[in-house]
Amino acid sequence: SLSAAELRQALALLSVLGPNGEEPSAADADAMLSAADTDSSGEVDFGEFVDIVLSSGEGGGSGWWARFLEMLRGGGDGDGADNDGGGGAGHQPELVRLESEADVESLIARFTAAFRAALDALFDRLAEGPAALGAEGGEELVIPESAALAWLELINRELGRGGTYRGAMAAFERSEAATGRRELTRRAFHGIFARELGEGKWWQVAYDLDASGISLAEFDVGKGAASPPRRHYEAWLDYAYYTANSLRLAGYQESLSEEQARRIYKDGDALPNAWHPSDHIPVGCVFEWG
Repeated sequence: SLSAAELRQALALLSVLGPNGEEPSAADADAMLSAADTDSSGEVDFGEFVDIVLSSGEGGGSGWWARFLEMLRGGGDGDGADNDGGGGAGHQPELVRLESEADVESLIARFTAAFRAALDALFDRLAEGPAALGAEGGEELVIPESAALAWLELINRELGRGGTYRGAMAAFERSEAATGRRELTRRAFHGIFARELGEGKWWQVAYDLDASGISLAEFDVGKGAASPPRRHYEAWLDYAYYTANSLRLAGYQESLSEEQARRIYKDGDALPNAWHPSDHIPVGCVFEWG
């Protein structure tokens, strides 16, 4: 749960400012709490926070909730002004939500040069062969269904599982409806990975490329030989929530031992692997009644 003081602290940490550039006051934080605290408990609990998020801050009264959520999503510059995505000091990439083909196109346009080059290298490898439409016929290079299915079986170990499989099947259906052929164009191949990224599966994309024998480091445009090796995707996704007014955190378990951390970060033994068959690591805590 969040108190008014914690809300004000969060606004400060995210550099959220008012419409005229003013910093949030204690009264502003109190107004935010009052707008969200539907059960009058004096704090914003998780359910109330979710309700505010789903309403995009519309229930926030003074507008501080809307500005706060905009900064959480990375789409604002802190003063309520529109962000043109120009990459200035206050720019942060917004979270992506793919609801249409236009959204997919927008995300593809944001691929880095290194990522696009890696995808194109994999596409060109899979498109090679007599089944592919090549330059001889003056037509666009494509990945035939047979080559795509062999690749999907390689990265997923069996057909019928994984987001890349579902994305490829949907692309085949669109291709068959439009051309009568089940194949993947370069744009459709990029779209499969864009949809994975849109669902937050950065780790899956990294694994798919790695399992396909494609190293992003080989396409790291503009990096010198002295650059440190690229690490696999890492993020903190799993949390243990507790109510501070009734429980006290007595201790927590380190998720990785020093040896395990060394094997992951120094030796490149990324998760999942033979000794830890999940891409998540455990969160363990001990609580006492407050």
